[in-house]
Amino acid sequence: MYHPEKTAIKRSTMTKPTDWLFRNALPSHGIRPRSVLDYGAGKSIDADLLAQAQRGLVTGAWDPFPHPGFEHRTAWPSPGWDLVMVNFVLNVLDAEAERMDVVQKAASLLVDGGYLWLCTRSKRHLDKLGTTKGWSKTPAGSWLSSPSKRTVQFGMDSDDLEQVCVKAGLSYARLPLRGQPSSEAQALLLRLLPS
Repeated sequence: MYHPEKTAIKRSTMTKPTDWLFRNALPSHGIRPRSVLDYGAGKSIDADLLAQAQRGLVTGAWDPFPHPGFEHRTAWPSPGWDLVMVNFVLNVLDAEAERMDVVQKAASLLVDGGYLWLCTRSKRHLDKLGTTKGWSKTPAGSWLSSPSKRTVQFGMDSDDLEQVCVKAGLSYARLPLRGQPSSEAQALLLRLLPS
């Protein structure tokens, strides 16, 4: 068993994927969500910073693990969000079935026609890191990033992210992105369609 919760990092600034999403991806498509949920937020304060920066934006954060100071986030959110962000969650799960489950659950929280944002560490970045640091691999193909903590990293590119969505049975339109959040990350922006 692996422990994805042990990869959570406490930050005092917005994560790069969220900043890039709101500065580049959403404006390029004329998307202005009224509500945003940070799914698998860990110790991130993105939801708080977005609420401060954008007047009238309703934000929330959810995580299955009660991180100290963030215990209130473990209550399952009500559905009806315009945008659900899943940043650096899928890459800390070892099994494809776990990744599919996250995508399905995140999508279930959206309004009809809502947007799903998925961002992970890239395959290229993690393969280079894993090789350089001499990490071993799990039977499922993830890098064992910390044997003592039992954490893994599974790199994905945008096409890999889309395959998880296809296997999860989502009906969607993929929105083109001009670039990616960083050289170490890959992202996918989808508009969910009625199934």
